[in-house]
Amino acid sequence: MNQYIAKLSGNTKQTLQEHTEKLLENFEILKKYIQLDEETEKAVYLACLFHDIGKASKEFQAKITKQKSQPKQEIPHNLLSAVIFYFLRKYFKDNPDLFRKIQYAVAYHHDRYDADVEKSKPILEDFAVRVENDLKDWILEKLKIYEITQLNIDKSKLIDGLRSALEFKKQILRNENFLKDKKTILIKGLLHRLDHAASADVEVEKGLIEDYQSVFIKGLSKKGINELRDFQKKALDYKDKSVILTASTGMGKTEFALNWVAGYKAFYTLPVRVSVNSMYERISNIFGKDNVGILHANTMDFYLNQAENLEDNGIEVLINQVQSVRQLSMPITVSTADQIFLATLKYPGFEKIYATLTYSKVIVDEPQGYSPNTLAVIIKGLEEIYNLGGNFCLMTATMHPFIKEHLKDKAEILKPVFNPEKKHKIKLVDKTVDEMVDFAIKEYQKGKKVLILTNTVRKAQEVYKILKSQNQTIQSNLLHSLYIQKTKREKEMQIQNTTEPVIWISTQIVEASLDIDYDLLITELSTADSLIQRMGRVYRKTGRTITPDNQPNIIICIKDPSGKGKIYDKEIVEDTLKELEKYDEKILTEDIKQEIVSNVFGIDKIRNTNFYKKFDKNMRLLELGFMADSKSEAQDIFRDIMNLSVIPKVIFDENQEKINALLENIKQKDKIERIKALQELNDFTVSAQFYRVKNIIPLDKEIFLSDIPYNDELGFNLIDKDCREIGEIL
Repeated sequence: MNQYIAKLSGNTKQTLQEHTEKLLENFEILKKYIQLDEETEKAVYLACLFHDIGKASKEFQAKITKQKSQPKQEIPHNLLSAVIFYFLRKYFKDNPDLFRKIQYAVAYHHDRYDADVEKSKPILEDFAVRVENDLKDWILEKLKIYEITQLNIDKSKLIDGLRSALEFKKQILRNENFLKDKKTILIKGLLHRLDHAASADVEVEKGLIEDYQSVFIKGLSKKGINELRDFQKKALDYKDKSVILTASTGMGKTEFALNWVAGYKAFYTLPVRVSVNSMYERISNIFGKDNVGILHANTMDFYLNQAENLEDNGIEVLINQVQSVRQLSMPITVSTADQIFLATLKYPGFEKIYATLTYSKVIVDEPQGYSPNTLAVIIKGLEEIYNLGGNFCLMTATMHPFIKEHLKDKAEILKPVFNPEKKHKIKLVDKTVDEMVDFAIKEYQKGKKVLILTNTVRKAQEVYKILKSQNQTIQSNLLHSLYIQKTKREKEMQIQNTTEPVIWISTQIVEASLDIDYDLLITELSTADSLIQRMGRVYRKTGRTITPDNQPNIIICIKDPSGKGKIYDKEIVEDTLKELEKYDEKILTEDIKQEIVSNVFGIDKIRNTNFYKKFDKNMRLLELGFMADSKSEAQDIFRDIMNLSVIPKVIFDENQEKINALLENIKQKDKIERIKALQELNDFTVSAQFYRVKNIIPLDKEIFLSDIPYNDELGFNLIDKDCREIGEIL
């Protein structure tokens, strides 16, 4: 058994026996956290035992050890494993359905299932001999636990076993309910969890937070919160239910959600990385960094940026921590929604997420921050989580009525919690945001912190240039998504830590992500939910209030807003304006804000908008059993379009020697050197949607070069002539 290699990374190898034993050890850990009936427990055990038997084939061993004599013909090891498991079918005469579910998990624990049946017989026969001679005794020893005493590999039936394994793709296409069955999901999903954790050499579960409530209360006290509000305390009344909460910005939705978690394993999701990073810091300050993980596309970069001057052994610890996060092992994980809800699109291996969610809690914060296509995927995912026995908490300051309509039978819709403080007085001005620059300067000169928000990057850059052309001495800055990562991080820190009078110009990137408290907001007209989120960046702190006699602190520019019809649905923007006109130069209380959202996004109101049509179309597609062919396809659908890591040419030219060295280092076999290089290289990149970036040159398979003009003041330049390749970007 130990002569066969299952995993090989650099100089580190893991034998087939070591790898399989690691799965079984992790299964003992996992059983402490998930309640499985006896039948399902047996099924997962058998799936673990048989899943990699196929790696004993000479073809796989030749491939993994890179022998020159590697044969051209090969049957994927997952199918070979299913062929051997086929010979246990006699033990499932009374439950053939369970046998099929285990064989499906084994055969499809990798997304490789093609084999030429006609040419397979010699490979199968040779493989069967290896199993008989080298593995059979070890397998039978492990099978004693379930009183299985014979394997009996009938060589005349090997082709039948292969055909049986290959049959599942057709079965699934004929019967989508196969993928909805909870037991099927658990067997295959837990096998994925255990296999991936063993390969990453981490424990499948790091353990729950001991004495959760005491740790929670003590952590809050460090932040100066000595007592929960009444609605936050009541979260424990719903700890075994799914809930929908509407609560004003600053009222403590996060504390409500964390109290609702009540010590269970949990995933806290948000729309964008910057808000995930911020929430991670907030929650880890309560529960400790050992108990909280952060999961998004740049997880490794985030952890490396948190740690300074690490020696190699420190990086090894950090790698282990990142692996634990990626394998869903942490008690609490803060993540972008794609990391969880891609599973709704049923890509191969989606069961790993769904199986985990059967014993976890999922928090979806700020759902209004998603496109209608993505929102449909999330809502459908929440429905399926509920059907599998999991619980969710959906919460926002601006809940769309149609969301509640879709989930009303799945969750308790809680009484809204509104902040009684009056914080925002609005004024509608028939001007473009460009035309309000003089006003912004005057307010800045009065000692105010002014925030100007536009709907597109291009418009933000235009306003910034107008401001700088009028007064070079003003303390001002610009923030949007199209800066290199290093500069973007610095700007995010600056906008949050500014205490002196300043004018910041930004986009939706600050709507629900950055914890800022400014004195005045000047914003382009957008949709009701977006505008209310923007308002939450002004007079955010408790005690900051406004009276009818005060000047408006929210100025909404209604003339020619950028992105109308592109970024925001035209009809919804127009309906928003009609609602706002009722309250021009008046205070918007929190209940009025929710009334505006309800009126604008009521199902009858938005049914014929492009926004709702996109949402409804995707919901219907998912109801019909849509399945993505691959995880990458699911990612493209979820994010609407994939992002590329792009290095601006001017940055490349200034740092060419270093960047080329880093590009070489990411090709190295040494994991530590590779990670260090990737982290450094990421600082030079801009994350941009690929269909908006033209004339790019590949530097690496995942990193590209663009000649769009760039500087650290404007970012990618979208406003000068011939510099508009990226178009309208948030």
